[in-house]
Amino acid sequence: MKYIYRPNFLTLLSISLALNACGLDSVVDEIANETTPDTSACVESNCQNSEAEEEPGPITDWAGDLEVNMNSDVDFMANLQTISGNLNIGPGLDIALPKLVSIDGDLIITSNDAILTLSLENLETIGGNLELRINNRMTTLNLPKLSTVAMGVLIVQNRSLQTINIDSLISSGLSCSVTNNNALQALNMNSFTTAGLGLEIKDNESLASCLAQSIGEQLTSGSATISGNDSTATCDE
Repeated sequence: MKYIYRPNFLTLLSISLALNACGLDSVVDEIANETTPDTSACVESNCQNSEAEEEPGPITDWAGDLEVNMNSDVDFMANLQTISGNLNIGPGLDIALPKLVSIDGDLIITSNDAILTLSLENLETIGGNLELRINNRMTTLNLPKLSTVAMGVLIVQNRSLQTINIDSLISSGLSCSVTNNNALQALNMNSFTTAGLGLEIKDNESLASCLAQSIGEQLTSGSATISGNDSTATCDE
């Protein structure tokens, strides 16, 4: 076994006084450095990382299909801007996606008896279909900035639906069908001019026929079928 001699304080003091008397200060410093423990290094398990870990940013772009409902994370939905697949909206009273701008696939709400309103205030484009079908309690659809649906629009058999606001919608690549929505009274489609395979506004018992007819007359491309709406209601000039 190898023994290392480490002088104590009194010994160092005596040596220091003697060396100082002889003008050998540098030797004193070397001895002091050899006997002073190095505390600059630390054991890895006891060291703290001086660099704070970066927090991941919010998800704004979703790759693939997505379903959101009442159990979806509120912060996630609040920051979402694009979806590269389909968006399926499941049970929930009011689903909020305030920053959503585009959906590359379909927007689908079917047989959903929980949802009451859907308002996607910044949604501009749908690359597939817009499909709302058999949502028995839904009263309001508000898509005020939606301008293009690349495929078809199907808003059918939503028996409590009273208001549809798609007032910026210009075209649908395939057909556009608003049918059998018995409570529908307000249909805002003042920009709609093109339906690739035709426009149908049929059998909406509470919708003024004159309003449906005026939307049909806007078309510059595609045919219009308007029938079975409320012929007794009047339209404001």
